Amino acid sequence: MSDSCIVTRAGIQALINAEATGTTTVTIAKAIFSSTAITASALSVLSDITDIVAEINTVSGVATDEHTIHVSAGDVSDAVYTAKTIGFVTDGGVLFAVASSEDGLLSKIATTQAYASFELVLTQGNPQYVTFGDTNFLNPDATESQKGVAQLATAAEASAGTDTKKIITPATLKTALADSANGPDTTAGVVEPGTDEDVWAMVPNAKEIKGTISLFDLCPSGAPQHNALYRGKNITSLFTSGEFSENVANGTFDDIYPGDYIELPVTISGTTYQAKWVVGECDYALHYGDTELTEHHVLVFPDIQLGTSYMNSTNTTAGGYKGSYMYTTKMPAVRTGIKNAFGSSHVCSFREYLTKTVNTSMASMAGGGFTGASSDAEWTTVEACDIMTESMVYGSKMSSSYKDRHDFPKIISAFSHNSSLRFTDLAGSRYWWWLRDVVSSSRFANVGGHGGAHYHNASNVGGVRPFCLIK
Repeated sequence: MSDSCIVTRAGIQALINAEATGTTTVTIAKAIFSSTAITASALSVLSDITDIVAEINTVSGVATDEHTIHVSAGDVSDAVYTAKTIGFVTDGGVLFAVASSEDGLLSKIATTQAYASFELVLTQGNPQYVTFGDTNFLNPDATESQKGVAQLATAAEASAGTDTKKIITPATLKTALADSANGPDTTAGVVEPGTDEDVWAMVPNAKEIKGTISLFDLCPSGAPQHNALYRGKNITSLFTSGEFSENVANGTFDDIYPGDYIELPVTISGTTYQAKWVVGECDYALHYGDTELTEHHVLVFPDIQLGTSYMNSTNTTAGGYKGSYMYTTKMPAVRTGIKNAFGSSHVCSFREYLTKTVNTSMASMAGGGFTGASSDAEWTTVEACDIMTESMVYGSKMSSSYKDRHDFPKIISAFSHNSSLRFTDLAGSRYWWWLRDVVSSSRFANVGGHGGAHYHNASNVGGVRPFCLIK
């Protein structure tokens, strides 16, 4: 705080006497803090100040002109109080100056330091005859833990990086960073807009940390922010330690990004697959469904196919996906394997809009003279996993039918970042895998072995590559 303070008549008299003799000075030795306000005036004396809560010997000052003294007092103790009156007292016990306010001049708690500064205006006397008990204190040097006074560094001092006392302004920092990164700069270190240096110019110690910090260290917490980045890191230990589940449950998704993966084998119908479960997206289905999904989750999918199957034993799509062999027979076995691999407590149940009826006379959306399209669907509870849709892989419907176009109508972030994730191997060769969209009365959609959108007869044997919602 900084405010005006009344110099008392006794204080002026002491100063005049000091000037008259020329052999001594007036020394302000301490400041007293009181919890009670008084009517401060030139006639105030030391006995007027009662209820003293602190006596401060750390007092210093300096003459700022021929009539004014800047005086400061500091309390670095753990004391707790509110001071409504502050008096400055000479070594002879004279109240030299006083300030008071019913609203309080300052408040202090145990974890803070209190500093009071005043301008003492002298109507008589020479401020050069006023000395202070603590000549080393006016305002303390600023440190990392203490407020105080510091001198500004020059650009050269900032670039040298050796001075531990002076501080740097943003303009000086920008120049120093440019000098550090590029050597001597004849243009005063101006960083051209639109370069990476615009970002690094805002980071302290940029030269030292530039090679070790990554964009992921700067990314805020949350699903939308993390889904915007692609990383590809092995986070198996994060999952096995339980930290993965904590970071999902609290919605931060810390250290989880699309492209990351969990190495976890899964056994399905007696066959074990050594899968890497790729993070597709954080909170992919949050708030989705006729019954809202409210659990935070991560959509993952295997980097390989988990076996093969046909959609139906004959070339028919009757009953839609919900009536298919894939959904009724194959997927229950896949779900059991995934639940056993991740643990039942780590998988989510969610709602899907699954086709259940196919109109064989409707024109197919795939064109080519095909007939047959899904004409009805219903919301269905699905546990843990299912096979994907065209929209999940490509971001739109390519060949699928009318009712298939309402289920999970958006691309998974990892496929958007890295389209090569669509490719999977079977026995060393790229091999196509099933999607659940109805294409015609005899065909379902798939991801071709070349990565493009395609379709096959329902009785063809293709890869099984499910997605799973885990937590």
